[in-house]
Amino acid sequence: MLSGELCIYDTSVPVSRLFEHLTNGKSVASFLRDSPAVDKDIVLQLLKRAESLLLDSLTNSLQKPIA
Repeated sequence: MLSGELCIYDTSVPVSRLFEHLTNGKSVASFLRDSPAVDKDIVLQLLKRAESLLLDSLTNSLQKPIA
């Protein structure tokens, strides 16, 4: 954590910067070029975990009965 922001493991790079980068249509490769302190494997693990959490959340919300 840096100033209250969640950072990528072992860096001062906020996780939000990665998602902003991707949302703006840029690639993981360009993010890594722009953030040399960030390890590629850590970014890939982070994205895989985010995917898993999102899919779990969507699955759980779709299984709830509609009132």
